[in-house]
Amino acid sequence: MRVSTDHRVITRWAPKSCYRAAADDFLAAAISLGFLDSIAICGSLAKDDVIPGWSDLNIVCLARDDAPRGETLGELNRIVKDLTERTAIGIGFDLVWRTEFDRSSKIGGRPLAITYEVAQCGEFHINPAPFAAAAPMQTVVEQLRQERAVLLLAEMHNWRRACFADDEPETNNLAVKTLLKMLKQCVSPYPGSCFTHAADLTRLPRDIPDIAREAFMMAVETRATWGQNRDNDHARSAILSLLLTEIDALDLIGSFYSPQSSEN
Repeated sequence: MRVSTDHRVITRWAPKSCYRAAADDFLAAAISLGFLDSIAICGSLAKDDVIPGWSDLNIVCLARDDAPRGETLGELNRIVKDLTERTAIGIGFDLVWRTEFDRSSKIGGRPLAITYEVAQCGEFHINPAPFAAAAPMQTVVEQLRQERAVLLLAEMHNWRRACFADDEPETNNLAVKTLLKMLKQCVSPYPGSCFTHAADLTRLPRDIPDIAREAFMMAVETRATWGQNRDNDHARSAILSLLLTEIDALDLIGSFYSPQSSEN
């Protein structure tokens, strides 16, 4: 399922303290509604890996089953819109009703791996119990492995599609994000641990193609210095677009999916 990432283009440079302040403001406003059963602050803020100008703010909410759906959606939309306008930080937001989550044990419309990442790395407010009740990761290892292969191909497909949009700077910048997401798919999920992109580099399968390893390393370096020099950002992004063009996604899948594969 295609999930919108339009919020990412909103993000402008802001100090790290603004991310925490924005999260605190969201929590205060959302909790006061009385509609939510659980809130998780996720992603780079929860991992203490915020890169100003690059990172967005990721939030997952579980709504109580008796919460009025239209009013809940409207009020949360108002809170997110107000925060975005005040902070210029893009907000990635997921809302799930409690029964939906309890019946599926996942965040609807999202990869299963995201549910486990939220459970392991999220900062929980109100009630962490629903995510703690998800099936042990060890019981879904094969499902996660199959999902990684599908998502890796989907990332490559979405980037190739963007190449036809006749917006070279945006396509180049998307190449950085695509490689970072592909890096995550090439690394086996590890129960109980939260890894940053830099840490993921050390966990790549040994037989990953050299061109992919080089591209992943450069993408991580580009993210780490994003916004410090715009000319450098654009130059690196253009190089990464060229490298991404030469990567065979099936080779990446083979590095972790074949029975002979040895993952770190």
